[in-house]
Amino acid sequence: MGAITIQTSTSKIRDALGNLADGKLTIRPRAGWEYDEGGERRKITKKAIIVPVAAGVITPFALAPTVNSGVDMTDAAYDVEYSFPGSPKRTEVWVIDGAGTNPLELTSIQVSSSSDTLPGLPVAGAAGPAGPTGINWRGFYNAATPYLVDDGASYFGASYICIQAGTGNTPAVGGTAYWDEIAIKGAAGVAQIKVGSFTRDLTLASGNQVVSGVGFQLKGVAFLACVDVAVGMFSVGFDDGATVHKAIADISSSTLNAWLAHASQSIVLYENGGSIYTVGRVTAIGNDDFTVAWVKAAGSPSGTAIIQYLAWG
Repeated sequence: MGAITIQTSTSKIRDALGNLADGKLTIRPRAGWEYDEGGERRKITKKAIIVPVAAGVITPFALAPTVNSGVDMTDAAYDVEYSFPGSPKRTEVWVIDGAGTNPLELTSIQVSSSSDTLPGLPVAGAAGPAGPTGINWRGFYNAATPYLVDDGASYFGASYICIQAGTGNTPAVGGTAYWDEIAIKGAAGVAQIKVGSFTRDLTLASGNQVVSGVGFQLKGVAFLACVDVAVGMFSVGFDDGATVHKAIADISSSTLNAWLAHASQSIVLYENGGSIYTVGRVTAIGNDDFTVAWVKAAGSPSGTAIIQYLAWG
Protein backbone atom coordinates (compact mmCIF):
# COMPACT_ATOMS: atom_id res chain seq x y z
CA MET A 1 0.00 0.00 0.00
CA GLY A 2 1.54 3.27 -1.04
CA ALA A 3 1.45 6.59 0.79
CA ILE A 4 -1.12 9.20 -0.09
CA THR A 5 0.07 12.79 -0.56
CA ILE A 6 -2.05 15.48 1.10
CA GLN A 7 -2.16 18.84 -0.68
CA THR A 8 -3.48 22.05 0.83
CA SER A 9 -3.76 24.49 -2.03
CA THR A 10 -7.38 25.36 -1.31
CA SER A 11 -7.48 25.34 2.50
CA LYS A 12 -6.01 27.89 4.91
CA ILE A 13 -5.77 27.74 8.69
CA ARG A 14 -6.72 30.97 10.39
CA ASP A 15 -6.78 32.06 14.03
CA ALA A 16 -9.86 33.33 15.84
CA LEU A 17 -9.18 36.88 14.61
CA GLY A 18 -9.10 35.72 11.01
CA ASN A 19 -5.33 36.01 10.63
CA LEU A 20 -3.44 33.38 8.69
CA ALA A 21 -1.74 31.24 11.32
CA ASP A 22 1.87 30.05 11.70
CA GLY A 23 2.57 26.91 13.65
CA LYS A 24 2.69 23.16 13.22
CA LEU A 25 0.56 20.02 13.14
CA THR A 26 1.58 16.76 14.80
CA ILE A 27 -0.10 13.84 13.01
CA ARG A 28 -0.06 10.18 14.13
CA PRO A 29 -2.20 7.17 13.10
CA ARG A 30 -4.96 6.20 15.50
CA ALA A 31 -4.87 2.46 14.69
CA GLY A 32 -2.78 0.54 17.17
CA TRP A 33 -3.03 -2.98 15.73
CA GLU A 34 -3.30 -4.70 12.36
CA TYR A 35 -3.24 -8.25 10.96
CA ASP A 36 -0.47 -9.56 8.78
CA GLU A 37 -0.91 -11.83 5.75
CA GLY A 38 -1.00 -14.90 8.03
CA GLY A 39 -3.82 -13.45 10.08
CA GLU A 40 -1.66 -12.68 13.08
CA ARG A 41 -2.48 -9.53 15.03
CA ARG A 42 0.49 -7.17 15.36
CA LYS A 43 1.06 -3.79 16.97
CA ILE A 44 1.61 -0.71 14.85
CA THR A 45 4.15 1.83 16.06
CA LYS A 46 2.36 5.16 16.03
CA LYS A 47 5.10 7.24 14.53
CA ALA A 48 4.10 10.87 14.30
CA ILE A 49 5.00 13.32 11.58
CA ILE A 50 5.44 17.06 12.10
CA VAL A 51 3.88 19.28 9.46
CA PRO A 52 4.79 23.00 9.40
CA VAL A 53 2.11 25.63 8.79
CA ALA A 54 3.22 28.99 7.39
CA ALA A 55 0.80 31.85 6.78
CA GLY A 56 -2.09 29.43 7.09
CA VAL A 57 -0.74 27.04 4.45
CA ILE A 58 -0.07 23.45 5.50
CA THR A 59 3.08 22.06 3.92
CA PRO A 60 2.18 19.07 1.67
CA PHE A 61 2.82 15.80 3.47
CA ALA A 62 2.40 12.06 3.00
CA LEU A 63 0.22 9.72 5.05
CA ALA A 64 0.77 5.97 5.04
CA PRO A 65 -2.34 3.76 4.90
CA THR A 66 -3.56 2.27 8.19
CA VAL A 67 -5.52 -0.82 9.04
CA ASN A 68 -8.86 -1.12 7.25
CA SER A 69 -8.02 1.92 5.12
CA GLY A 70 -7.08 0.21 1.88
CA VAL A 71 -5.05 1.68 -0.90
CA ASP A 72 -7.47 4.57 -1.31
CA MET A 73 -7.13 5.60 2.40
CA THR A 74 -10.90 5.24 2.90
CA ASP A 75 -11.84 5.75 6.59
CA ALA A 76 -8.20 6.02 7.78
CA ALA A 77 -8.20 7.87 11.13
CA TYR A 78 -5.42 10.12 12.49
CA ASP A 79 -4.96 12.16 15.67
CA VAL A 80 -3.92 15.68 14.70
CA GLU A 81 -2.57 18.09 17.30
CA TYR A 82 -2.74 21.80 16.53
CA SER A 83 0.17 23.75 18.03
CA PHE A 84 0.15 27.49 17.34
CA PRO A 85 1.58 30.40 19.36
CA GLY A 86 -1.11 32.00 21.52
CA SER A 87 -3.45 29.03 21.26
CA PRO A 88 -3.75 26.09 23.65
CA LYS A 89 -2.86 22.76 22.10
CA ARG A 90 -5.84 20.85 20.78
CA THR A 91 -6.20 17.41 19.22
CA GLU A 92 -8.72 16.55 16.49
CA VAL A 93 -9.47 13.41 14.55
CA TRP A 94 -9.00 13.45 10.80
CA VAL A 95 -10.76 10.72 8.85
CA ILE A 96 -9.46 10.36 5.31
CA ASP A 97 -12.13 9.76 2.69
CA GLY A 98 -10.02 9.82 -0.42
CA ALA A 99 -12.39 7.99 -2.76
CA GLY A 100 -9.43 6.59 -4.63
CA THR A 101 -7.81 9.88 -5.56
CA ASN A 102 -4.12 10.60 -5.20
CA PRO A 103 -3.11 13.29 -4.36
CA LEU A 104 -5.90 14.32 -1.96
CA GLU A 105 -6.88 17.89 -1.22
CA LEU A 106 -7.13 18.88 2.45
CA THR A 107 -10.72 19.86 1.75
CA SER A 108 -11.51 16.18 1.29
CA ILE A 109 -10.37 15.41 4.86
CA GLN A 110 -13.30 15.21 7.23
CA VAL A 111 -12.51 16.75 10.62
CA SER A 112 -14.51 16.66 13.84
CA SER A 113 -15.21 20.39 13.80
CA SER A 114 -17.02 22.31 11.12
CA SER A 115 -14.29 24.90 10.63
CA ASP A 116 -10.54 24.96 10.18
CA THR A 117 -10.32 28.08 12.36
CA LEU A 118 -8.17 27.48 15.46
CA PRO A 119 -10.20 27.46 18.69
CA GLY A 120 -9.14 28.91 21.98
CA LEU A 121 -7.15 31.89 20.78
CA PRO A 122 -7.75 34.89 23.06
CA VAL A 123 -9.56 37.83 21.57
CA ALA A 124 -8.62 41.26 22.91
CA GLY A 125 -11.42 42.79 24.92
CA ALA A 126 -12.19 46.37 25.79
CA ALA A 127 -9.72 48.19 28.00
CA GLY A 128 -10.59 48.05 31.69
CA PRO A 129 -10.98 51.07 33.95
CA ALA A 130 -7.87 52.84 35.18
CA GLY A 131 -6.57 51.60 38.52
CA PRO A 132 -6.15 53.78 41.60
CA THR A 133 -3.23 56.17 41.81
CA GLY A 134 -0.18 54.61 43.43
CA ILE A 135 2.14 56.01 46.09
CA ASN A 136 4.91 58.37 45.04
CA TRP A 137 7.57 57.24 47.50
CA ARG A 138 9.75 60.13 48.75
CA GLY A 139 11.95 58.29 51.26
CA PHE A 140 12.60 59.39 54.85
CA TYR A 141 10.47 62.33 55.96
CA ASN A 142 12.17 65.75 55.73
CA ALA A 143 10.50 68.72 57.41
CA ALA A 144 11.84 71.06 54.68
CA THR A 145 10.36 69.07 51.79
CA PRO A 146 6.96 70.05 50.37
CA TYR A 147 4.74 66.95 50.10
CA LEU A 148 1.80 66.43 47.76
CA VAL A 149 -1.21 64.14 48.07
CA ASP A 150 -0.21 60.48 47.50
CA ASP A 151 3.44 61.13 48.40
CA GLY A 152 4.79 58.49 50.74
CA ALA A 153 7.46 58.82 53.43
CA SER A 154 8.96 56.87 56.30
CA TYR A 155 9.44 58.27 59.78
CA PHE A 156 11.16 56.41 62.62
CA GLY A 157 10.24 52.93 61.46
CA ALA A 158 6.69 53.68 60.27
CA SER A 159 5.45 54.60 56.77
CA TYR A 160 2.86 57.19 55.81
CA ILE A 161 0.94 58.54 52.80
CA CYS A 162 0.24 62.24 52.37
CA ILE A 163 -3.49 63.09 52.32
CA GLN A 164 -3.14 66.88 52.31
CA ALA A 165 -0.36 68.87 50.64
CA GLY A 166 1.93 70.82 52.91
CA THR A 167 5.40 71.37 54.34
CA GLY A 168 6.70 70.78 57.84
CA ASN A 169 3.78 68.64 59.03
CA THR A 170 5.46 65.79 60.86
CA PRO A 171 3.83 62.34 60.55
CA ALA A 172 2.74 60.68 63.78
CA VAL A 173 1.58 57.26 64.90
CA GLY A 174 -2.14 56.97 64.25
CA GLY A 175 -2.08 59.56 61.45
CA THR A 176 -2.64 63.31 61.28
CA ALA A 177 -4.59 65.76 59.15
CA TYR A 178 -1.75 65.56 56.64
CA TRP A 179 -0.68 61.93 56.87
CA ASP A 180 -2.35 58.53 56.97
CA GLU A 181 -0.46 55.68 58.47
CA ILE A 182 0.43 52.80 56.13
CA ALA A 183 2.49 50.55 58.38
CA ILE A 184 3.72 51.00 61.93
CA LYS A 185 7.06 50.03 63.38
CA GLY A 186 7.18 46.47 64.66
CA ALA A 187 8.02 45.45 68.18
CA ALA A 188 11.66 45.30 69.12
CA GLY A 189 13.26 41.91 68.72
CA VAL A 190 14.90 39.91 71.47
CA ALA A 191 18.29 41.37 72.41
CA GLN A 192 21.33 39.19 71.88
CA ILE A 193 23.95 39.22 74.62
CA LYS A 194 27.24 37.40 75.07
CA VAL A 195 29.50 37.47 78.13
CA GLY A 196 33.06 36.35 77.56
CA SER A 197 36.69 36.98 78.38
CA PHE A 198 40.14 37.14 76.80
CA THR A 199 43.69 38.06 77.85
CA ARG A 200 46.48 40.24 76.50
CA ASP A 201 50.21 39.96 77.18
CA LEU A 202 51.17 43.60 77.74
CA THR A 203 54.80 42.94 76.85
CA LEU A 204 53.77 42.36 73.21
CA ALA A 205 54.27 45.07 70.63
CA SER A 206 51.37 47.21 69.51
CA GLY A 207 48.98 45.34 67.22
CA ASN A 208 45.51 43.95 66.61
CA GLN A 209 43.81 41.15 68.55
CA VAL A 210 40.71 39.44 67.12
CA VAL A 211 38.22 38.10 69.68
CA SER A 212 35.86 35.58 68.06
CA GLY A 213 33.05 33.25 69.10
CA VAL A 214 30.47 35.92 69.92
CA GLY A 215 27.84 34.17 67.79
CA PHE A 216 25.94 37.12 66.33
CA GLN A 217 26.35 40.51 64.63
CA LEU A 218 27.56 42.91 67.32
CA LYS A 219 26.31 46.41 67.94
CA GLY A 220 28.62 47.20 70.83
CA VAL A 221 30.77 45.79 73.62
CA ALA A 222 31.61 46.82 77.20
CA PHE A 223 34.87 45.99 79.00
CA LEU A 224 36.11 45.37 82.55
CA ALA A 225 39.89 45.03 82.48
CA CYS A 226 42.62 44.56 85.06
CA VAL A 227 46.24 43.42 85.28
CA ASP A 228 47.46 40.70 87.63
CA VAL A 229 50.76 42.26 88.74
CA ALA A 230 50.06 45.73 90.11
CA VAL A 231 47.63 47.77 92.15
CA GLY A 232 45.70 50.40 90.23
CA MET A 233 45.64 48.72 86.81
CA PHE A 234 41.86 48.63 86.30
CA SER A 235 39.63 49.98 83.52
CA VAL A 236 35.94 50.20 82.62
CA GLY A 237 34.85 51.12 79.09
CA PHE A 238 32.52 50.58 76.16
CA ASP A 239 32.86 50.68 72.38
CA ASP A 240 30.70 50.51 69.24
CA GLY A 241 33.61 49.88 66.87
CA ALA A 242 32.95 53.09 64.96
CA THR A 243 32.60 56.44 66.73
CA VAL A 244 32.19 55.65 70.42
CA HIS A 245 35.33 54.62 72.37
CA LYS A 246 35.07 55.58 76.07
CA ALA A 247 36.87 54.43 79.21
CA ILE A 248 37.63 55.43 82.78
CA ALA A 249 40.84 54.09 84.31
CA ASP A 250 42.16 53.71 87.86
CA ILE A 251 45.46 55.60 88.38
CA SER A 252 45.89 54.65 92.04
CA SER A 253 49.42 53.53 91.24
CA SER A 254 50.33 57.21 91.28
CA THR A 255 47.36 58.90 92.96
CA LEU A 256 45.32 56.92 95.47
CA ASN A 257 41.67 56.43 94.56
CA ALA A 258 42.03 58.59 91.44
CA TRP A 259 40.36 57.85 88.08
CA LEU A 260 41.00 59.31 84.64
CA ALA A 261 38.46 59.43 81.78
CA HIS A 262 39.41 58.75 78.16
CA ALA A 263 37.33 59.80 75.15
CA SER A 264 39.12 57.83 72.43
CA GLN A 265 39.96 54.46 74.07
CA SER A 266 37.78 51.78 75.63
CA ILE A 267 40.53 49.95 77.57
CA VAL A 268 43.20 51.92 79.48
CA LEU A 269 45.63 50.21 81.87
CA TYR A 270 48.09 52.34 83.91
CA GLU A 271 51.04 50.58 85.49
CA ASN A 272 52.76 53.61 86.92
CA GLY A 273 50.54 56.65 86.77
CA GLY A 274 51.00 58.30 83.41
CA SER A 275 54.48 57.01 82.67
CA ILE A 276 53.69 53.38 81.79
CA TYR A 277 50.38 52.39 80.31
CA THR A 278 48.62 50.47 77.52
CA VAL A 279 45.45 51.42 75.65
CA GLY A 280 43.05 49.56 73.37
CA ARG A 281 39.98 50.29 71.29
CA VAL A 282 37.66 48.31 69.00
CA THR A 283 38.38 49.05 65.36
CA ALA A 284 36.14 46.46 63.68
CA ILE A 285 32.94 44.60 64.54
CA GLY A 286 31.77 41.51 62.62
CA ASN A 287 28.97 38.96 62.77
CA ASP A 288 30.93 36.76 65.21
CA ASP A 289 33.91 38.79 66.38
CA PHE A 290 35.49 42.13 67.16
CA THR A 291 39.02 43.49 66.78
CA VAL A 292 40.91 45.35 69.51
CA ALA A 293 43.79 47.57 68.40
CA TRP A 294 46.39 47.66 71.22
CA VAL A 295 48.96 50.45 71.60
CA LYS A 296 51.85 50.57 74.07
CA ALA A 297 51.28 54.25 74.80
CA ALA A 298 54.21 54.84 77.14
CA GLY A 299 57.07 52.96 78.76
CA SER A 300 57.33 49.17 78.86
CA PRO A 301 54.17 47.72 80.38
CA SER A 302 54.32 44.23 81.88
CA GLY A 303 51.96 41.55 83.09
CA THR A 304 48.87 40.01 81.55
CA ALA A 305 45.63 41.94 81.12
CA ILE A 306 42.45 40.00 81.90
CA ILE A 307 39.47 41.45 80.08
CA GLN A 308 35.85 40.52 80.71
CA TYR A 309 33.44 41.70 78.02
CA LEU A 310 29.70 42.05 77.53
CA ALA A 311 28.71 42.12 73.84
CA TRP A 312 25.24 42.91 72.54
CA GLY A 313 23.57 42.69 69.15
